[in-house]
Amino acid sequence: MFKSLETSRNLTWHADSTRVVGQLRHPVDSPSWKLVDHMWPDFESEPRNLRLALAADGINPHSNLSSRYSCWPIMLVNYNLPPNMCMKRKYIMLTMLISGPKQPGNDIDVYLEVLVEDLQQLWEGVDGVYDAYRRQFFTLKAVLLWTINDFPAYGNLSGCTTHGYYACPVCGEDTYARHLENGKKMSFAGHRRFLSRFHPYRRQMKEFNGMEELGEAARPLFGIKLFDKLSDIRHCLDVMHIEKNVFESLINTLMNVKGKTKDNVAARLDMVEMGIRPELTPIVGEKRTYLPLAACSFTKKEKLQVCKSLKDIKVPEVYFRWMYPFERCMKVLKSYVGIRKHPEGCIVQRYLAEEAIEFCSEYLNGVDPIGVPQSIRDSKANISGLQACNTPIVVQQVDLQQAYLTVLENMEEVSPYIIEHKTFLKSMFRKKEKDERWIQDAHNKRFIDWFRAKVVAEIDSCNGGTTSTLTWLAHGPRVQILKYNSYVINGNLYQTKARDDDRVCQNSGVSLVANTMLVCSAKDKNPLLADVSFYGVIEEIWELDYHQFHVPLFKCAWVANDKGIINNDECGFTVVNLNKRGHKNDEFVLASQVNQVFYIDDPLKKG
Repeated sequence: MFKSLETSRNLTWHADSTRVVGQLRHPVDSPSWKLVDHMWPDFESEPRNLRLALAADGINPHSNLSSRYSCWPIMLVNYNLPPNMCMKRKYIMLTMLISGPKQPGNDIDVYLEVLVEDLQQLWEGVDGVYDAYRRQFFTLKAVLLWTINDFPAYGNLSGCTTHGYYACPVCGEDTYARHLENGKKMSFAGHRRFLSRFHPYRRQMKEFNGMEELGEAARPLFGIKLFDKLSDIRHCLDVMHIEKNVFESLINTLMNVKGKTKDNVAARLDMVEMGIRPELTPIVGEKRTYLPLAACSFTKKEKLQVCKSLKDIKVPEVYFRWMYPFERCMKVLKSYVGIRKHPEGCIVQRYLAEEAIEFCSEYLNGVDPIGVPQSIRDSKANISGLQACNTPIVVQQVDLQQAYLTVLENMEEVSPYIIEHKTFLKSMFRKKEKDERWIQDAHNKRFIDWFRAKVVAEIDSCNGGTTSTLTWLAHGPRVQILKYNSYVINGNLYQTKARDDDRVCQNSGVSLVANTMLVCSAKDKNPLLADVSFYGVIEEIWELDYHQFHVPLFKCAWVANDKGIINNDECGFTVVNLNKRGHKNDEFVLASQVNQVFYIDDPLKKG
């Protein structure tokens, strides 16, 4: 990685990028990352030191769904890289392949001893690593932040029992689970009261500082010395498997899908045995058994509404701690199998060949990298922006003036000029000085010309001159602008509504909290200033060229606050009618100021 010029430059992205307080856009913003920085300042002082995560899962290399054969790829992912790179196949490292046909189970720690030794050596430091971008040698260190697994793999890697009678995730202590006879399930209802008196789960969780309180016997089997360094988050349960399993169980129960619902006769009989929910006791008839309706039972109309809502939902892109990228990588690994007798050998040999070719391609011009699909994101990771449609075009003068004014209103260097101009207007129009709404309208119409003349006069007067930024702002943007279909800024991907309509994800929704004037009517001369939430969708993405710098803007279709927005309805949601347009004279907003939202159709409220 460090011998590659481009990759070596990107390995310090986490240190060079601008962080936004309160925004989780990359693992660099996570508590685990900050804990490492806090506990080991020497490790944090070298931005090239690596933060890794480990993922393990079983696959059938023969590309079928049979569970008779299971081999286990062990993969590492590097979180030093930018968001659009770290989860690509090129940077997912296949460190080990545990051969089948049986899964390793709890013996996985034996197989992983070699990998653990390498990781321990990386934690202590490896001298003589050459950085091609900075052209120097340095000592490289690495730390394993967490593992990413589904639930069974979590039990194997952590050394904890996650099923059966001994299922405490901390120490495997007997939790007195109850085996139900009818549904053949394990019940853990009220099991914590059976734990020992001083068990951490019987006290307040804030008093529990990790495994150290439980002694050596309770430590994970895998990576003992490595994982003991981090007591914040050791194992991340994979969102992909959990959301699939939980969602399927929930929706099949709500929809009463035959053969898949959890609310069946066996479950009802188990509740009778446990002495709970007597009103749901099955009614045994002569020919069939009837189940009384539960509170979660849907009518046919409600089922149709739920199905339509789920069908139409589009959500934004997010990934970093789930198994989707690793599943896609494992699909490629399975495609490497050419001889069914030796599947692991085929995978390893073809993987090594691909790695060698990929490294050699670094020295060739015009060659696409292997394992990095063509993306709409900008290949220059430390530059916000997206070259989706970068042909300069000329726009209407009215729109350009509105965009120019939006930039000036939100630049810190221009704030003193805005105050001075409003004071100037009040002195020029004495009869209107108390009419704040008239002053604001006049300011919007006249400020650009006044500001240009003011800055030119300051330059000519030679009173210290002005800053370069002010000079170019006064000069104004080029008439030709760049329009984009997509744009990456503040760690988020934004797209126009037209592009969203053709994609499975939704990234065009935005919200903004702005301090604005509130008026009761057109005749209101004393409006109030207050923070107001605005909601809308992105219609166009512009980038204004001020010769020395560029400013990205979103042209949005905003919803009228008085007619189209209901805050906190009976379910606690914000209801927005996107057909109620408003603020047509103020459509632009700086791309750096908005928050990303996504909209879901309300089946009970049309529009």
